[in-house]
This record gives sequence, C-alpha cells and structure tokens, in this order.
Amino acid sequence: TLRNTPLALFEAASSAITDASGTLTGDLQLRGSLSEPRLNGTVNMVNGASFIAPLGVRLVGMDGALLFSGDNLSLPKLTVSGAGNRGGSAVLSGRIGFAALSDPSFDLALQASNLRILDRPRIATLQVSTSAGGLQIRGTQRGAVLTGTVTIPSGDITIPELGVTKNLVSIDDPEFLSLIDTTTTVGRSLLAAAPSPLLRNLEVRDVRLVMGNNVWLRSAEANIKLAGDVGVTLSRARQDSNRVQLALTGILLAERGTYRLNLVAVQRTFDVERGTLRFFGEPELNPTLDIQAVNVVRQYTRQDRDIPVRITIGGTLAAPTLKLGSADPTLVLSESDAISFLFTGRPSFAVTTAADQYSSQFASVLLPTLGSALGDRVARVLGLDQFQIESAGGVSGQQFGATSILASTRLGGGVQIGSHTFVRATVGLCQLFGNSQVSTNQPLANTIGAKLEYRFNALLSVSAGVEPPTSVLQCNNVNARNFVPTPQQWGLDITRKWDF
Repeated sequence: TLRNTPLALFEAASSAITDASGTLTGDLQLRGSLSEPRLNGTVNMVNGASFIAPLGVRLVGMDGALLFSGDNLSLPKLTVSGAGNRGGSAVLSGRIGFAALSDPSFDLALQASNLRILDRPRIATLQVSTSAGGLQIRGTQRGAVLTGTVTIPSGDITIPELGVTKNLVSIDDPEFLSLIDTTTTVGRSLLAAAPSPLLRNLEVRDVRLVMGNNVWLRSAEANIKLAGDVGVTLSRARQDSNRVQLALTGILLAERGTYRLNLVAVQRTFDVERGTLRFFGEPELNPTLDIQAVNVVRQYTRQDRDIPVRITIGGTLAAPTLKLGSADPTLVLSESDAISFLFTGRPSFAVTTAADQYSSQFASVLLPTLGSALGDRVARVLGLDQFQIESAGGVSGQQFGATSILASTRLGGGVQIGSHTFVRATVGLCQLFGNSQVSTNQPLANTIGAKLEYRFNALLSVSAGVEPPTSVLQCNNVNARNFVPTPQQWGLDITRKWDF
C-alpha cells in the first residue's frame, strides 16, 4: 500500500532527475517469483513535478493512473505540463510489458501541445507539438521503432556572438582585414547521451522535425527566422560507439531577419536575404551555415550610387565566420573597403576632410548605429519584429546640420501577421524637417514605402510593394544638379524555390 509516498524518493534512480515533488497513492499486490514478478493494482500520481537536468526544463502537473495487471503496465492518460505560463502540455498513453524483464516491450504514444522540451540558453530553447497520431514508440528494448512528426511552434536556437572585438586600426592599414574574427565554442550537444540499451537499439523511422511560425536563430547580434523541416536520426559518438544521441539531418532555410555587425563603437544592421543551415546527422547541434544579409550604404553625394554591402555568415553554428563583400555583381569591394563604407560611408581611399562632408559622414555613422543599438528595444515596445533607422546623409540645398540630417532619415519596421504574412514599411522625416520642393509639395502618402509578403509554403511565396520616388528617398530638390529622379514604383514578385 502506498499512502502519499513522495516522488522525491525516486531521485536516486537517476542523476538526470532532481527537485522532485508530488506523491504516489494506491494499492499493489506482488506475486510470482523473482525472475517473473507479477504486479496487480492501481497507483495514482498526484501533482508530480521534477527538474530534468539534461533538458534544462521543469515538468509539473504530472497526474494520472498507473494500472498494473500481471506483467503489463497500462497508462490510460498520464498528463504533464511545462513550468510557467508558456510551458505547454503533453499526454502519455499506452502500455509497457514486463513478460521478459531483460527485454521489456513498449507501445506508447506521446501527444504534445507547445510543450517546452528544451531550455538550455547556450544551445536552444524549444517548444514542441506533435501531429494527430502523436510520437509513437513500439517494440522491445532490443528493437523498438520510433515514428511520428514533431513541430516546433516556437523556439530560439543560439548562435555564438560574432562581433569584431579587436581595436579598430587605420582604414588603410593592411591588417584591416583581420578585423573579421572567428569565435569557436564547444559542447553543443542536442541532448545528453541517450540511455542504453533502449535508444541504442532504437530505429527512428521517418520522424520529421518541422519548423513552426516562430523559430529563430538568435544571438545578441542575430535575429534570423528559420523555416523548413529536417529528419531526426540517431548518431553514435566517434569515441564510443555505445554512446548514442539524437541528431538531425537535412536543411533549414533562413527566411528573413537581421544581423547586427559590431565594429567597436559602430553598429550596422544587415537584412537577411537568404540562407541555409545544413545538418549532417552529427550528435551535436552544429550545422554548417550559409546565410547572406545586406546593408545598403546610402551616399550623401547624389551622383554617387548607393553601395550594397553583403555579409556572409559561414562556418558552423559552434564556430561561425564572417565575410564582407559587395552585393552588387558589377561592384567589387575588398573587405577593408566594405568596412570603410559601413564605418564612414566612403571607400578607404576617399575619406574626406571637408566640414560639410564630415557632417554627412557623421550622420551616416551615427544614425544607423543608433538604429542598430535601439532596434530590438524599440521593436519590442512597438510590437514589431524589426525596427531600424537609415540616413542618406545631408540634403541637397540645405546647410548640413541636425535638421538636414533628420530630413534625410527614414524609419522602418516589419511585423509578421499570422503564419504566412509579413509586412514591412518605411517612412521618411523629410516632410517634418526638409525645406525643399519635395518636403512642401509631396503628399505624406507618397513618402511611405511598403512591402507585403505572403508565403504559401516553404517553396512558394508572393510579394507586392511600393517604393517612394527617389526625390523623396533623398529628400532632394528635383531640380538639383546631377540628380535624375524616378517616379513612385510598384512591384510584384513571385518566388519559387527548387531543391536538387
């Protein structure tokens, strides 16, 4: 007879379980022999809770009946929840057979709904949900099969910081290229070593891990939305073939997001164009990266074209690398010139000394840096996914100063609506601070740029957008010398991806 037996007594059975609470109550009858014991009766688990150290999560609300019938244990409905307001829940049901103690059998199903299953901030924080059939395991300890589909509706996968940490050197110094550092970290196992012999003999059959609507690759610098699905498999450690761990195989897509490059006191925000995370079935959560993002450096001289600088995040998740270059195929940029454009708005050989140009360069450095530094905070306050500040420097026809700088500044933000729609908009401050024909004659509606993207699935999307006239983008007088304005433009894009 069990009367309010504390679950804490079972902590000694596994070092992975700590801080257990709750009780077991019920009646059991033990019959048979030591080699073939038979149990009959019912045990109820009430308000069970424990901390699962390898996963970093606390499970609470463990309630349900354990029905013993000879050599079978039935679980009609064992419920569990994750701690906290967004911990989610799950139900475990099925049967465990003990006819052969050395080789017990399993027929279990797990139904999860937004259950927080991993909370290791240096690696990942994930919630999971299962498909209609749940995640099922059938067979014996010597040969069980795992099937089902798992969706991650919400999660953050951590990437180490990539900021440039060396002191800034002279722009024409040959050592300038060495500013792009590589940071290496280790110990990013997806899960602790799998128990044996059950998982050592387990066959994972067609189990897929699907990215939901709110899964991000994050660091202090990166916010990159992931999409797609990967396969789940088992991998054996190279050093010990008996050590088996869960692993992933396949490719995830980088849909959108931002990356903030830290150049000592200067910060620049890049918009993610595209990218992939490729998993090779290794026991560590360490895919290879190929993510490309662009920052458009606005030029203060109107006859000069804007410079799109591309940053490529490569390497692996544990040891990422950065590479800077041009996003314009007709423009070749060295890494030193790319950093110079990001830092001053000019190439390394043409850093200017005129007072007005210094003001313009100062604006091109200060405002984007301010936008990068405050972007995440402002986005959270406004309920946005992205926020940034852009500047094209001073305005033609105005004396350089605070008013001129603000007149050529644009504010931008983006937000995801539902599971398929993303909206981004920008608006200029020309109407408030400019004193040219543009600021007085153009209606406010013409100064707004917007883009609406609808993603049907991971492979097909459509987007529509409107771009303000270039005179509005630059807050420039349309009669300014060397400036040829273009009218307001509308666009429609249909994007289809193929995998080979």
